[in-house]
Amino acid sequence: MERQLPATPCQTRVPYIKKIAHQNRTSQISPPTASPTSPRTSNIANPKSKIKILPGYRLPTEAEWEYAARGNLVPKAPPLRLRLSGDKLDEVGWYDDNSHRETKPVGLKLPNELGLCDMSGNVWEWCEDQWHDNYKGAPGDGSAWVDKEQGAYRVSRGGGWNFSAGGCRCAYRSSWLPRSRSYDLGFRLVWVSPSVHPVK
Repeated sequence: MERQLPATPCQTRVPYIKKIAHQNRTSQISPPTASPTSPRTSNIANPKSKIKILPGYRLPTEAEWEYAARGNLVPKAPPLRLRLSGDKLDEVGWYDDNSHRETKPVGLKLPNELGLCDMSGNVWEWCEDQWHDNYKGAPGDGSAWVDKEQGAYRVSRGGGWNFSAGGCRCAYRSSWLPRSRSYDLGFRLVWVSPSVHPVK
């Protein structure tokens, strides 16, 4: 069963720590009616962290975010990611040439093959992973790469409305300090079933 979410503006200017409080509150108040499929189901909480991340809503790992952004599940269909260059980005994303210098409500552009909108441009999206300059030593199972102190830079993906087309590519990465706030920084939550992560 697919969960229908109301069309709402992007949430921006949300520091990483406040985002965790929001996802925990959302998980307790409004759990989804069915679990979406996910390529990764292991716990991503940092054992050193004093912040508990509840089962339910959470940030995607960087690997999950890129999988979702690329979105090609139909083997013979041309992947949407091939349209993310030149004038084709206008079909799927908001960036400096078409955004009118403002964040747009989600869903005004075409979705990808997974039905996800605004994976390219509009706002940078927090990922659970801490920033590393490259993928040497990254977990091979798609789990979040969290191996530094709690205040370390976190990964953001997707580009923003005030960024060039090149910065909206699926593979482009950026980072922010967890306390960062910006008009072009937001988040997208994924949901993990409580049956996969029982509360302890």
